[in-house]
Amino acid sequence: MIKKSFKTLSFALLALLVTFTSCKKDEPEEAVTTVPAVTPEPTPTPPTAGSPTPAQFGNATSNSDGALIAIKTASTTSAAGQSFETVIGTGVAYFTNTAGNFSTFVDAGAVSLEGTALEIQENKSYVHVPGATIPTGISFSGGADWTVAGAGSISAFNATFSRFPATPDITSTAAIKKNSVYTVTYDAASSDTVFVSIYSGLVSITKGIKAKSGSNSVEFTAAETKDMTVGDGAALVQVALANFKTDSLGSKNYVLINETVVTELMKVE
Repeated sequence: MIKKSFKTLSFALLALLVTFTSCKKDEPEEAVTTVPAVTPEPTPTPPTAGSPTPAQFGNATSNSDGALIAIKTASTTSAAGQSFETVIGTGVAYFTNTAGNFSTFVDAGAVSLEGTALEIQENKSYVHVPGATIPTGISFSGGADWTVAGAGSISAFNATFSRFPATPDITSTAAIKKNSVYTVTYDAASSDTVFVSIYSGLVSITKGIKAKSGSNSVEFTAAETKDMTVGDGAALVQVALANFKTDSLGSKNYVLINETVVTELMKVE
C-alpha cells in the first residue's frame, strides 16, 4: 500500500509538470532588443620627454670626458580652481674614454647625486627615475653634489655645482593645430642656454636657442607638427634652461650641467 501511494504521487507530480510546461509554451515570448556596442574614442597616450644627452649641449661637452646632468622639472596641475606646482628631481650621467666622443659610454662605478644612487643602464649611461616611495625624486636643497666611485679609466671624484636656473614660465596657451605653424612663448631669467621641445606621438623635436632674459618665442613649422597625435593633452611642450660648469678632476675634464625644466600638456586639433 505504501509503495502504491508513492507511485500515485509520482504520476500526479509528472502530470503537474507537463501541465506547467504546456502553459509556459502558450505564453508570449519577451521581445529582445539588441543595443549596438558603442566604441569609445581612443584616449591619446600621454607624451613623455626623453633624457638630455651630451650631444645636444654642443660645445659645452665637445672636449669633456663626461657629462653629469642634474634636472629639476616643474609641472602645474589645476584642481578646484587652484594651481599646484610639483617639482621632480632626476639626474643622468655619461662617461667616455675619448674626450668629446659620446657615441659609446663606459662604466664609472657607482654614481650618486645628492646621496641618491643612479642606475647604470645597458649602454653604460646612468639614470635616476623617481619611484613610488619617493615620487618627487631627488631633492636639490642648494645645488647638485655628485659622487663617482670610479672604474677602469675613470678615477673616483666628487663634484658640486650649485647654480640652477630660475624656473621659466610657458605663456602660450592656445591649442596646437596639426600641420600648422605653432609658436611656443615663454618668460625666462638668465641661463647659459635654452632648449624648447615638443613631443606628441612620433614627434620629438628639440631646438636649442641662445638664452635671453624676458619674453621669448620659438616657432615650430607645419612640417614639424604634421605628424602630431590629435586630442586633449596629446602634446607636451617643454622649456629647459641650463647652466654649465667645467671641472678638471684628475687627468680628465667633466662638464656639470644643471637644468630647470617646465612642462605643459597642450591640446592638438
